[in-house]
Amino acid sequence: MFGSASLASFSAGGLLNAWGWQSVNLTVLPFLGAALIAAVGLGALRWRTRLTSSGNVSA
Repeated sequence: MFGSASLASFSAGGLLNAWGWQSVNLTVLPFLGAALIAAVGLGALRWRTRLTSSGNVSA
């Protein structure tokens, strides 16, 4: 875990030094999108599980 955080930090520093802040922000966008999709999917799954366990929706 600490190794991957260190690698990400050094990579971001190199990217910032070579191409600037905009490139760092654009590099993060795909990961941010994946996290957003995962969070929405998990929320939908938890919502559906809560409804089916309470008997409100037939599965």
